[in-house]
Amino acid sequence: SPVSATLVFPFAVEIDVRGYELDPWQHVNNAIYLSWLEHARWEMSKVVSMEALFGGCMPVVRRAELDYRAQTLLGDRLRIATWPRAVGTTSFVLGQCIQVIGATDARRVGQVALVAKMVFACWRPEAGKLPVPESFRRYFPPVDPGDEPPPDAVVLA
Repeated sequence: SPVSATLVFPFAVEIDVRGYELDPWQHVNNAIYLSWLEHARWEMSKVVSMEALFGGCMPVVRRAELDYRAQTLLGDRLRIATWPRAVGTTSFVLGQCIQVIGATDARRVGQVALVAKMVFACWRPEAGKLPVPESFRRYFPPVDPGDEPPPDAVVLA
């Protein structure tokens, strides 16, 4: 699909838990969750021109807050949602969550496995921190919607 200059929030991707992501207790190792969050943001960058959004600066992770709420297991189908929360002068906050949308135990379907608050700084090697570009700033709501998963995330096929 072609890369556009417009981003749709909230944004989501779906993945399956793979065997090599498990720890000795047969649930997903906690470090894997950061990789999944990064994967979702990279998938988002495939559908929107990052150059159009950020110009010459690059958003870099400055802080990651992870709230683990439920385990994920081999064979689970997960939805990773990303949405804008807050914007400052040189940094912004994205919310992300991982929700179980398919499991062998139907009681686990719908559980939120993790909620994350990801803080990014806009940065360029030769210039240091830069202001968040207006082209990206426009996606942020006037009030932080919080860390609950958005019900209307656009899911990529």
